[in-house]
Amino acid sequence: MLVRIAFIILALLFAVPALAESIDSRNSLIGIVKDSPDKDKLNKQVTFVELNSDHPVVVYPSGYDYKMKKVFENEDLIVLQFIAIITGSTDTIYIEKKARRFLIITVGALEGVVENKALPVKIYRGILK
Repeated sequence: MLVRIAFIILALLFAVPALAESIDSRNSLIGIVKDSPDKDKLNKQVTFVELNSDHPVVVYPSGYDYKMKKVFENEDLIVLQFIAIITGSTDTIYIEKKARRFLIITVGALEGVVENKALPVKIYRGILK
């Protein structure tokens, strides 16, 4: 019984530092969409890669990946942005490192211009693993 307890304590001692790894030290993150206007995207994965660079890559639940521009970063927040060259549509992503969550705001400019309507805005929220 004491041997079993000792092994559990040792396992916990080695596991806790790995679980407590700071998001700041990671070059990629995995997010899970928890709030979405598109129900088929709920609980789907969004991957953020090369966060230490000026042009991180985001892989959306659809499988498409986009090279973003890092427009802001401090100890708690990273802001990424993608602007489509032809349509002017934008994706802006806010990654809150300490809160371990993200927000994606998508504005579809093409739909608004073609149909002469207000620009459609979609907001996705999620957590970071």
